[in-house]
Amino acid sequence: MAPAPTYTQKLVIPGARRGEVARPRLSQQLDAATDVPLIVVHGPTGSGKTTAVAAWARGREPSPAWVTLDRGDRDPRRLATTLRAGLDREPGAAATRRPATPDEAEDLLVQLLAAVGGSPTDLTLVLDDVAELRDSAASGLLLSLLRYVPDNLHIVIVAGGRVPLSIGRLRLAGRLVEVDGEDLELRPEETAALLRGDGAADVPPVLA
Repeated sequence: MAPAPTYTQKLVIPGARRGEVARPRLSQQLDAATDVPLIVVHGPTGSGKTTAVAAWARGREPSPAWVTLDRGDRDPRRLATTLRAGLDREPGAAATRRPATPDEAEDLLVQLLAAVGGSPTDLTLVLDDVAELRDSAASGLLLSLLRYVPDNLHIVIVAGGRVPLSIGRLRLAGRLVEVDGEDLELRPEETAALLRGDGAADVPPVLA
């Protein structure tokens, strides 16, 4: 089992992996969706969700704010503090900040959204491993974030399997775009590039 990321690592876009295959099709799909408040990227374990979104994020200018969630964020106080750190975009300073108290969590979220909404620039926030919040009190805080998201904030949620949030209203209102397991499947040319990267001498013509 991989070690849990440190607090500072939680706020850093993952770097490229060895042998990673460029997937401009997915990057273009994500680019085209940034006019809605929410993008949901979901699929089974191993489908390349985080890898694809991280590659897209590294190519964006300015870079999106990135937060990798973990089980500690199931506490609303910790989640509020984590969101503040991500939106402040000061990972070096964020680790020393005092966690929010229970009464402060919602107030802190309101203050964050007001600050972001008052900014003259657009901001994209990526929340990776949102499935960690399943069946927790923190999911309610995250729903508040989605409900009151300002026009200049775009949120990308990355989750394995079922998204642990009630997003039906956003879907019906046309306020979200979904990238699912079918979108994440490797196309023949992407599979061929992956095989070449692994050192395969002969790539079947159907994939080349």
